[in-house]
Amino acid sequence: MIMHECTHALRDIMASPAFRKEGMYGSKIVGQLHFDNEAAAYIAACLFYIYDNGVECPIGEGDAADIYTAANAIARGLQDKKGARVDETDFSDLRGKISLDPTNASVASPSDPDDIGHW
Repeated sequence: MIMHECTHALRDIMASPAFRKEGMYGSKIVGQLHFDNEAAAYIAACLFYIYDNGVECPIGEGDAADIYTAANAIARGLQDKKGARVDETDFSDLRGKISLDPTNASVASPSDPDDIGHW
């Protein structure tokens, strides 16, 4: 969960006007859709878990099982591939699973389809 939350923090920093203008590496993130931010965080956490433990992140049962299954599959595809990019269809699938999760759905603004998540 630490990697998941740190990914949110990093993306928030990268989306800030100061970082875009003054940051050493710069950023092209100008806004973040809530579920895009969540998907990136799940992928980062699963990839870290794979590197740290040599196995996929445990899936468990319940609402998040589909999310972790999809995030693990994406992370496996990125593992040990410098410059690898997430397939848009796989990312969209993960984002859709996240949007159906009751916990995540309650955080996003139902009246704003472009809900930008900030933590």
